[in-house]
Amino acid sequence: MNDMERCGERTGKVVFMVLVLAFAACANSCGTESPMPASLDASKSEAPRPADVEAEQPTLLDDAADEVAPVTELVVQDLSTHDEAGPLPDICVPKCQGKFCGDDGCGATCGQCRDNEECLAGMCICQPLCDTIECGVDGCGGSCGDCAPTESCKAGKCVCEPTCGLAKCGDDGCGGSCGECGDEETCEEGFCKSLFGALGDPCAYGEECGSGLCLSSDQGKICTEHCIGPECPGGFSCQIIPIAGDEELQVCMPCTADCVGKLCGSDGCGGICGVCEVDEYCNIGKCATLGGKFGENCAYGSDCGTGLCIAYDEGKICTVACGDSEDCPLGYWCQIIGTGGGGTLKVCLP
Repeated sequence: MNDMERCGERTGKVVFMVLVLAFAACANSCGTESPMPASLDASKSEAPRPADVEAEQPTLLDDAADEVAPVTELVVQDLSTHDEAGPLPDICVPKCQGKFCGDDGCGATCGQCRDNEECLAGMCICQPLCDTIECGVDGCGGSCGDCAPTESCKAGKCVCEPTCGLAKCGDDGCGGSCGECGDEETCEEGFCKSLFGALGDPCAYGEECGSGLCLSSDQGKICTEHCIGPECPGGFSCQIIPIAGDEELQVCMPCTADCVGKLCGSDGCGGICGVCEVDEYCNIGKCATLGGKFGENCAYGSDCGTGLCIAYDEGKICTVACGDSEDCPLGYWCQIIGTGGGGTLKVCLP
């Protein structure tokens, strides 16, 4: 037998022995004995064996045993591992249907709520942010509270707002002041008034009046003040009042409007009885035509439609007579001038 034939025979025997040993190992692990195939029991074999086979048999078995042992051990180990393996683990399915937050049943979450929300039964519920504020929006479409009528909400706090309005002095409603009056004034109903009587206030002596003038009138003694022309407020007129000796005072005194028989000009009490047309002037309560030369330069009365050519600071102009400044056109004032005979005349001058 050549080397190639020996090698093939030897390989076949080794494979056969590996199968036999594996079978035996399995039988032993199951607690049963497996009979050896008759073809392998040399003692029971009746057929004669050639001498060369018997000589080589121990060597083949020894070599086979050396090579088969690791394989047999590997086969047994794999079978043991397979027997001890358990069932595959279950796969967790998240349960988030109809939920926006909270546990999904698998150790995770179905969603996160915002800072001002709380997760209740899988829903994000807005929580009012009113722990540190007392007014204003609560972050959920509502309010944390309303302030008093005299307060306003600033940065979540009710702050007092001063209620001065038109007042110039007095309490502002927040523990402060709407303003301070002067040394000779007092605050009355939010306005500073002089400690002395004002125009029209009752008085007994001049010292009680701010102007120092306490004069008798149809309403008794009142505080009055000096005036020039139509300087007095409504209800008063600038009148010449005689005092001791030949002295006179031009002061504001109470008056009553009087327009009887008058279509224009002053009512004698700070108002007017009517207004003339643009090309007319008021001549002692009556509207008259200016004559086309009013305000123009002149040399003689015959140069003017009214016959009045009056001198003033800038020369002589045509003008008209008046009772007071309401009788004069715009830009002119009723002024008293002297006449040649020692008398006076009121005319409109710039």
